[in-house]
Amino acid sequence: MLRFVQDIPLKPGDRGFDLVTEVQSRLDRLAGVPLLIAWGMRDFVFDRHFLDEWVRRFPAAEVHRFDEAGHYVLEDEAEGIIPLVQAFLAAHPVAREIA
Repeated sequence: MLRFVQDIPLKPGDRGFDLVTEVQSRLDRLAGVPLLIAWGMRDFVFDRHFLDEWVRRFPAAEVHRFDEAGHYVLEDEAEGIIPLVQAFLAAHPVAREIA
């Protein structure tokens, strides 16, 4: 668990920080894309401050907070998230063909 947390690139010099910074600089490209965010509020690394930043960047996103879920929100709340994903995909069908 400690190694997992130590490997998260949060500051310059951390392995992978440059890649994360590059991805972050391009997140605005997703502004017009429908987004579903399912967030575990007990995540000890990606806490509510990270969620607040996602909400700030993507105010139109459909956000669901799971108070009892941690980092592995899909494992902790699969029964609650699966229907949300199904409904989201039904409301925002993915194009089957790219022209």
